[in-house]
Amino acid sequence: MITGSEIDNLVLLFDDRDNVVKEAVAKRLREAGLDALDVLSAMIAAENSDSKRERYLAFKEFLIHETVISEFKKMLVKPEFSLEDGLSALSVITEEASHGRFRNHIDSEVYEIISEISDDRTDVENMEIFNYIFFNRLRYSFTHPSLNEIRFINVGDVVFNKLGNPLVVSVIYFLYASKAGIPVYPLAFRGGFIPVYLNKKGDVLFYLNIYKNGEIFLENSLKKFFSDAGFEIDESTLRIKGDKYLTAIFVEVLKHYYASKGNLRCEALLGEISILLDEEEFI
Repeated sequence: MITGSEIDNLVLLFDDRDNVVKEAVAKRLREAGLDALDVLSAMIAAENSDSKRERYLAFKEFLIHETVISEFKKMLVKPEFSLEDGLSALSVITEEASHGRFRNHIDSEVYEIISEISDDRTDVENMEIFNYIFFNRLRYSFTHPSLNEIRFINVGDVVFNKLGNPLVVSVIYFLYASKAGIPVYPLAFRGGFIPVYLNKKGDVLFYLNIYKNGEIFLENSLKKFFSDAGFEIDESTLRIKGDKYLTAIFVEVLKHYYASKGNLRCEALLGEISILLDEEEFI
């Protein structure tokens, strides 16, 4: 666990012009991970000196970059990439009150879903129960895509307020399904995706229209779905994707937001993360 006194020492070393020293600072921060950000945020809140607070804030920008990039590099070498971990790391950039503060809240709501679905029910029945709880009981809903406000993009805000950017709510939909053990995945194409329900062999059982409260439809309606949405799709190019792709979708939403606000620092950082995720082919 990194301490406040160690953070103070790192802040002093951060001003050193020697690149070897700066790299040593960066290495220590990568080792400390998200704990360092928690400690520094508390120090900023408690600091009375304006000049010292400014130095802390400047250091925080560097810390966010090093921490988030390091977290993603760690995630990418694991056997399975975790959407929940990716969203938690990205919440550091959006500077929510506490990174990943949505996790316990989601767990309690997913438990409600798990308590009602059952192996004794059919796949369709379990999916309908999930959709009912997500859209009717929890009341998740979409804003108009043009509403470009951070409260409709921050995962924590959307999870607590149940209102958000359509892509962000969609990503949360997949997260809830995964945690509830429901095999729903994005069927991706250039410019979008469709949620699909897979059987144990990995075959598509049915499709879901997330913009109609998860309405179930079958393959014979797929062409009409694309036509109604204004897409001309070669179905042979469709690919089942997973958590890394969904995280990349959220990264693109954030990148668009910060670009529209002229925040070059966050836009550049998200660009680095996008390159690491390497999902551009289907975004």
